[in-house]
Amino acid sequence: MDPLRRLMRLVMARRSCRAFTARPIQEETLDRIHEATTALPSVEGQQSGRAFLVRDPDMAHELVDVLVTGFTSKINIWLARGERPPAFVVCAGDPERSPVKEGRYLYNVDAAMAGEAAVLAAASHEIDSIWLAAIGERRVVEFLGLPKGQRVNSLIALGHGRKGGLHDAVLQKVVSGRRKPLSDIAFDGRFGVPLVVQPPDPTRRAAAIDLYGVHDGHVDVSLPPPSHAFEGLPDDDQLRLVLDAARWAPNADNAQLWRWVVIREHGVIETVLEAAGVPGAVESGSFMLIAGCAAPVLIKHRTKQQPFALIDVPIAIVHQIAMASAGGLGWNLLVNFNYSQVGRALGLPRDHSPVALLMLGRPASGEPPPWQQML
Repeated sequence: MDPLRRLMRLVMARRSCRAFTARPIQEETLDRIHEATTALPSVEGQQSGRAFLVRDPDMAHELVDVLVTGFTSKINIWLARGERPPAFVVCAGDPERSPVKEGRYLYNVDAAMAGEAAVLAAASHEIDSIWLAAIGERRVVEFLGLPKGQRVNSLIALGHGRKGGLHDAVLQKVVSGRRKPLSDIAFDGRFGVPLVVQPPDPTRRAAAIDLYGVHDGHVDVSLPPPSHAFEGLPDDDQLRLVLDAARWAPNADNAQLWRWVVIREHGVIETVLEAAGVPGAVESGSFMLIAGCAAPVLIKHRTKQQPFALIDVPIAIVHQIAMASAGGLGWNLLVNFNYSQVGRALGLPRDHSPVALLMLGRPASGEPPPWQQML
């Protein structure tokens, strides 16, 4: 079967799980999930953000007690009702080592991408998961014994999900089972110009599953290193699947704050990269630029240093990278650039913000360019 469709079936099968069974996770599966947390490079090679596993079931059960203690974490009280997840992924960072640009701590990007790489690896081994951002961070840091000053922006519970019941019928299929149409979140060349894709993508998970088919076995999720040069743009089918894979990524409160501006014209790419402060990147060959942006949401921050924009957009970009790889495409990513100038070049409203610039194209050989932001 087409690897693009197989991966999309896996993306559709992944759901946020809020009810687990007592079945343990095999050690070799936990090893594969751990390996996935190290698959992607870090911003400027600083490795200031990371994801790691709490794989001991007893420690994972104690972590649940930490998560449901205190006012901040009452939203996670369901974790203590019934079987507790046997493992967690911890997404953490070191602000002292983190690149900081215009007040943004970019360890959040490293941590979020490593966490979602773990989620996709877990899904490929039929392990369910859920991102948890409403946490009492100080208690979690103390429980885990992290070095002084390190931060935790989110946790991911792992386990075998318990299917059926009221939650599965209502929350999964009605609330989190819908997405905005691509015409509302993807734009052609400039913000406000809807991107037209053919055929139109369904906005309900059930309809999307009918379109792509039901997940039926292990899928090798590939997250290759960045490409240094490109020799051709994605075709329309590849672009549609890359964007649709991002649309079904997990996101806080189902707010779907991502906005994507797809840029294919060389002159416009040159303008945006010059605004970003990396004009030399245009010399990487023939590629497409996808600007990942964030729309305002009611809950703007997990904490001020850890806004959802720096978590949700990178999570979705991991889906784009995986889908691009399944289609034989290469990628590179810019996250440390002049955000305000790029926002103006893209025509973004003042309350929207660019987060990342994703380069996609057929990979070509080449040496690492001096502008490269991820090493």
